Amino acid sequence: MITKNQAEQALRLISSAWGRKQTGYVFFPWIDREKQRLTGKRRVGFNEGEAFKWPADRQKIVNHIMFHTNDVAEHDLYWTTSIYEYPIRREDYAMDEHALWADLDAVDPSTLDDYPPTIAWESSPGRYQALWLAAQGDFQGASWPGNENQRMTYMIGADPSGWDTVQLLRVPHTPNHKPEYRGDNGEYPEGKLLWYN
Repeated sequence: MITKNQAEQALRLISSAWGRKQTGYVFFPWIDREKQRLTGKRRVGFNEGEAFKWPADRQKIVNHIMFHTNDVAEHDLYWTTSIYEYPIRREDYAMDEHALWADLDAVDPSTLDDYPPTIAWESSPGRYQALWLAAQGDFQGASWPGNENQRMTYMIGADPSGWDTVQLLRVPHTPNHKPEYRGDNGEYPEGKLLWYN
């Protein structure tokens, strides 16, 4: 279980991708790994969850993060890299982007010397995710097909399917409940922040 301070820190980190003044809807879907295990079906257990109003629902989001990372639930929690104009996670409802992102998989972010990420975290042992924040302004349409986020993803060798507007990334500090990560003691590894420049 992560602490309230860790949940608040995770929200501060990821909300930096949404811009300083932008308001709209954000999503924190989760996968119920216990339900997957019981049914034996990989596609079972995904929950889109509610649309949170940002920033009005800040405390509600912190509570949501803590609830889905408690010691009993085997939930993997994700977040949306974009803010949406309406309470539906669809590309055509996404607002201006203030960051580029990548699900790096096994690409160590410390090796990206030419394009070092602003924020990087280990999502599970040997697996990484990262954000590149805009110094000012926004990246209009950066996650549309063929644009900056897709080209950068391919260039650095990150997950080739992890660049689109409705992409989900794992919430930093949260545990990874994929069966292959279960330790001999029955516990799962927690993600960890590597840096925030």
